[in-house]
Amino acid sequence: MSLPGEYPQLSALMGLHEGMAIFRKFAVLNARNLAYMQAEILLIESELNYLARRDATRARDEKNFSKQLWQLHGTEDCAQWERILESRMKLKEYNEALALLAQVNKLDKANDCDLSILRKWLVLAGGDGFPYGVEAQAYNDDATSDLVAVLT
Repeated sequence: MSLPGEYPQLSALMGLHEGMAIFRKFAVLNARNLAYMQAEILLIESELNYLARRDATRARDEKNFSKQLWQLHGTEDCAQWERILESRMKLKEYNEALALLAQVNKLDKANDCDLSILRKWLVLAGGDGFPYGVEAQAYNDDATSDLVAVLT
């Protein structure tokens, strides 16, 4: 199959040959992303705990947000409710990212033979310095432990 352009040719190679669909899983970047997300959620949790304590110390005649949810989101001072909604959104994003990373980490490591063939193809068939610039780092020796095969 002859396609114009390097990425179409590379994708044809990967799609037509079992084991050649080799990609970076970006383990370090995924871990960094989760760490940042975790820090965001910890901040929200801390603020939510502060607001809950603050609201619990209000006078008896004021609304008791910790006991009645409808009072929590039906007031002008709804900072606690806004933080709950924010935490819900952030937790959903975090849990999805965590679950996806768990799936990615279950992928098989790239087979050494397939990886060697792919690297040779990139040098010979890709030619002209393809891939270019930072994209060339995808399959270099430093990336080997981060490469996985998407097997069908």
